Amino acid sequence: MPFAGTWHAILNTDVGLYSGSDARVVDLQAQEASAHGKSFCVNAYLPPLSTITLLHRRDAR
Repeated sequence: MPFAGTWHAILNTDVGLYSGSDARVVDLQAQEASAHGKSFCVNAYLPPLSTITLLHRRDAR
């Protein structure tokens, strides 16, 4: 992930609306750990044959 903070799923093609298995992707917290050339990463369950689009939310301080 390019930024720390909360990442929110704004599109999940596995929801029931699209005849998917309705797996829920919750808000993800990026942790400082290098992966794939980025400074942060998240651990997430990604349903098979689906598309997940995440939006970065800046934490309110």
